[in-house]
Amino acid sequence: WQAVRLTEYYGRQYTAQPYGLNTPAAFAFVFNIIYTIFFQNGGGDASFILGYKIALAANFITGIISVALGLIGPIMLKVVPPA
Repeated sequence: WQAVRLTEYYGRQYTAQPYGLNTPAAFAFVFNIIYTIFFQNGGGDASFILGYKIALAANFITGIISVALGLIGPIMLKVVPPA
C-alpha cells in the first residue's frame, strides 16, 4: 500500500519490504554462526561470547556489502527493469 502511494505521488517505481527487518538473515546468523560456534567449542559462556563476536563481525561485513551495493543501486535502476 505504501509503495503504491509513493509511486502515484512521485511518479516512479517503489517496492515495499514485506517482512520488516531482514528476518531470514537473522535466523541464518543465529543458527549458522552462533549455534555452530557454541557447540563446536563445547558450550558455556566463553563459547557463546565467541560466537557472538564472530556474528557481530559477520553482520558488520554484511553491512559493508549492503552499503557498497547500495551505492550502485541508482545504476542498477537504470539498467534493470522494475518488477
